[in-house]
Amino acid sequence: MFQFKNYIFFSLFITLFSCNNYEKSNQTLSKEIENEIILNSNQKVTILITSDDKEIFNNFSISNSSYLFGKPHKDIKKSITSDTLKVVLDSISKPMIMEASGWVKDSRFYHTALIVVPSDSILLEIKNNTISFKGTNAVLNKFLYKVYNSKNLDYGRNPYLGNLNEYKERVKLIRNKREEIFESSIKDYNVKSEENIKIVKEHLNYGYMYNLICPRTVKANVIEGLYFNALDGLKALVEKEYSHKEEFFDYGSYLENVDINYFTSANLKYDFRLVNSLNTFIRNHPALSEYADYSKEKLLAEKEFIEKNLDGEMETFMIARMIRDYYNKGFGNDADNIEFLNNLIDENIDKFSALNGKDKFERIKEELVDFNFEISNSAINSKLLNKVGDTLTINKVFKQTSNKIKVLIFWTSWCYPCIDEIQKTKSIRDKLAVEKDVEWIYLSIDEDKEKWLNRSEELKEYLNVHHQYFVLNGIKSLLSKNLKVWGIPKYVILDKKNRIILNNGPKPSDSIIFNKIIDDIISKN
Repeated sequence: MFQFKNYIFFSLFITLFSCNNYEKSNQTLSKEIENEIILNSNQKVTILITSDDKEIFNNFSISNSSYLFGKPHKDIKKSITSDTLKVVLDSISKPMIMEASGWVKDSRFYHTALIVVPSDSILLEIKNNTISFKGTNAVLNKFLYKVYNSKNLDYGRNPYLGNLNEYKERVKLIRNKREEIFESSIKDYNVKSEENIKIVKEHLNYGYMYNLICPRTVKANVIEGLYFNALDGLKALVEKEYSHKEEFFDYGSYLENVDINYFTSANLKYDFRLVNSLNTFIRNHPALSEYADYSKEKLLAEKEFIEKNLDGEMETFMIARMIRDYYNKGFGNDADNIEFLNNLIDENIDKFSALNGKDKFERIKEELVDFNFEISNSAINSKLLNKVGDTLTINKVFKQTSNKIKVLIFWTSWCYPCIDEIQKTKSIRDKLAVEKDVEWIYLSIDEDKEKWLNRSEELKEYLNVHHQYFVLNGIKSLLSKNLKVWGIPKYVILDKKNRIILNNGPKPSDSIIFNKIIDDIISKN
């Protein structure tokens, strides 16, 4: 989901600019820069950014993977002079990989990973769409920048093409190239910190495993040739590819015969690649294969597996991911599951709070309250505009679609995950409309009506002709507030009597889960 307050982090998945030659350069900071650096305490890190595009100073952020689900680092202070942005990170207790990103109005994104070490100082110079580094760990940061922004080292340019074993060979080739360049770099520049070298090596290892467990199948419409990871993708690809073959797919060999110890022995506990890989590894573990995906039975079995094999913060991480994933897949769309999920959150919320994740689960609990809840009278009379400029209310739209299951799709013209989902699920939506009488209602919460109209015209072959609307006051409307539209795309599923069955429905592209929810609604009416 595209969170509004964190929308800059869409750039964390995009690599847009070319890489500098990997040249030897002075690793020390200039005297002018040194004079600007504060004397760091043991848990402070100073990052200085200079740029030929000062706009990035207002749109620069650092993501901390040690927080649940990854968020901007919270203990941070920023100050801007005429030519430098100073970012001071506090509460950095140990070396870790963080992600830096920024953007400017013409849609240029800047993105790189950084190794961040307590008491360290880092200089980033952003110029001509590239980033250069100085500082103690400049060699490691230059290397990380190169693997994130060089096309021939980018897993994102290496999609699954129909054969998993062939896909793995290409992934392994990229891994080997990365490792070769890394070993050469630390040797040529005489990098001595074994701890920092180990952290970057683990970052590379888990990047490799992440791309095996979660293959690249999700096409990025905004960038030609770029693909995202599919968190549940491996199981679906195996079922598709091997359904007509006599041989079995060898999961063990494909995943390099790793077991749970491969993940729990990591020094780098909070790399999101590790967390995503472990999350999917557990969900598809043979010990859990007898249970239906995202069922209560599988959730209980998964919870028991996590508690048996993990401990401490890693256990908390995986329990949190499990709850969030099940909720996002529609778990909680009946009274029994809502109570169960609420109780599970209550059991763990203090642990989630310690990892900066409490707010996410408080929102889930709020949304769970909306089971079979009618949209409020004030919200149902929220004003909409149709494409020809007529004003109407959501209540009138409901009357036009009476006796139909309804899916409200909140989106905007600039939300690329929204657009991607609209484009790739047309056949799924058309089939549900014809076979199960589902009405799809598209609600734009753009600030600019013209941008909505223009994007709607571009997407006309994918969108419902009749039910496209512009929500007046957008995210601030009573409708958006009542349905808790905190991020997009958002799917609200209502039954034929306009009762909210699910206020946070799964994506239509999760077709098996989505179809099950629709079938459950039909069976109860």
